[in-house]
Amino acid sequence: MLIIQGYYFNGQNAQRVNASIQSLNGTGLSLVIDDASVQPLLLDYSDIHIEAPLGNTPRELELGEDRLFVSEDNEGIEQLGLLMQKRHFPFSLIHKLEKNLAVITLFSLFLIAFSWAIIVHGIPKAAKIIAFEMPEYIEEQLATSLDILDNTLLEPSELSSDRQAELRSTFSKYIALDKELNTQVHFRSGMAANALALPNGDIVFTDDLVNLVESDQELVAVLFHELGHVKNKHITRRILQDSMITVVVILLTGDIDTVDMVTGIPTLVLDLAYSRDFELEADRYAINRLKESNIPVETFSIMIKHLVEHYDKDVLNDDSSTISDFLSTHPHPKDRIQQVEQYK
Repeated sequence: MLIIQGYYFNGQNAQRVNASIQSLNGTGLSLVIDDASVQPLLLDYSDIHIEAPLGNTPRELELGEDRLFVSEDNEGIEQLGLLMQKRHFPFSLIHKLEKNLAVITLFSLFLIAFSWAIIVHGIPKAAKIIAFEMPEYIEEQLATSLDILDNTLLEPSELSSDRQAELRSTFSKYIALDKELNTQVHFRSGMAANALALPNGDIVFTDDLVNLVESDQELVAVLFHELGHVKNKHITRRILQDSMITVVVILLTGDIDTVDMVTGIPTLVLDLAYSRDFELEADRYAINRLKESNIPVETFSIMIKHLVEHYDKDVLNDDSSTISDFLSTHPHPKDRIQQVEQYK
């Protein structure tokens, strides 16, 4: 005789009562409630629905209408399924796989490999396709505008109007080669030596960067680098990739409500990796444009060295800063200089 102990909910209130489901010599089933004043209830097989197992969590049996029977006796319920000749093969198979260490290990390895392929190859390719197919008005909504930067980080340039005009004149013939980018050059202060490109084609040079160089050709090298970012839609792709990575991390961790520090770390590390790839791609674009313009490619190396000396003069002679390199948005200066050497 099969007896399954559990709890019964009558569907009329939230109260649960101790009960058991018992077989009647193979002719039927009865629900026996642990209350002498309540008569056993006969159950029709057609009214019973056995929920799929999930690990060792309690199993639920729907008893028709709103009635529910809950039990932790998974084996007893499996026997009930056989008895009813309604054993749900897919559910039973999944339940067995959940307890198979070899299957769990194999599936875990597959999940890791699949996630790696999606993150390393799938997301960048998808973001690139979307970025180049995205209408311009949508892309403009994704990107930070120069007006926002002017109201937050940047200050008006302190360079003379003649110096700004001189540089714009120098840049104009190189910008003209990529008319479709609608590039406009701006000069600002309020930030250390740097240059940045916005998706709409705006390129900003800081006063500190302009004052750092020894020749305007070095600034042309920077211009080409920033044009490489615009040409390849790096900012738009980075925004898309960040969003996709966040979704993947949430799906893998189950953290739907918030992305806390633990779930945010993988997103940050992957974002930095993508950023370094974009920087190297922009470097290659700049080097090729320098060669096409008959400007020595060493100009780019010189510019990098000036920036390194400006920020941290010991970096080029220090190979021990592995952690700082890993958490940097830019590749190590030595790697960038070595790439230039390959183009000589």
